[in-house]
Amino acid sequence: MRLGEMLVKAGVTTELNVNAALAEQRRWGGKLGQILVRMGAVSEQLVVQALSRQLGVPWLDLATVDAVPEALTQRLPRPLCEQHRVLPLQYLQEQRVVKVAMADPRDLQLLDDVQRRFGTRIEPLLVGEQALLAAIRRLLGAQSSQVLREETSGPVLIDNAGEVRGTGLPRTTSPAMPAAAPVPAPTPPGVAAFEQRVATHAHNVRVVAELLIARGVIRPDELPRRR
Repeated sequence: MRLGEMLVKAGVTTELNVNAALAEQRRWGGKLGQILVRMGAVSEQLVVQALSRQLGVPWLDLATVDAVPEALTQRLPRPLCEQHRVLPLQYLQEQRVVKVAMADPRDLQLLDDVQRRFGTRIEPLLVGEQALLAAIRRLLGAQSSQVLREETSGPVLIDNAGEVRGTGLPRTTSPAMPAAAPVPAPTPPGVAAFEQRVATHAHNVRVVAELLIARGVIRPDELPRRR
């Protein structure tokens, strides 16, 4: 079942809202869940829960996470976490797996890149994009002075059936990580800013072109073809 159908069937939004979001998605692209949240048609948490059931990926309540091991964020620092919407949470040495909160666990290329950075298997946990960005600011803002507490309890993991999976991420000092595979250097900030400006300009051009076509000023076939 598709995400929009699941949300309507659950009674958390209307078919009219979903159709409006789909129309915007066809026009400008983007993820349906994020569009619905931006429209105010549904909360981000409800979208995450629906996606969890759809994808079969457990979702995580980031409000229950108090700290992340610095050994992990050395491999995946804050700028990359914000850029790619990911947050490493814990390395399980016996299973040789890193638990990573992700806004889009369907991004196989991103999963592969994160896996190469850590040199081990990745287990994604689904989270909302806005909740993730807030957690990155909260947890990595004072990363250098962060003290990890030795505790047996941990944040609450919820499976795709809505059941609590217990203390899936105990707050303990992270064990030594395996050697990571070499990865390309991140995009310099100046280049990233330029790319963002180009994308914004292209978006604005599309808006103006559609307005001119709608008013009959120009015809679609008069627009320059992309090479």
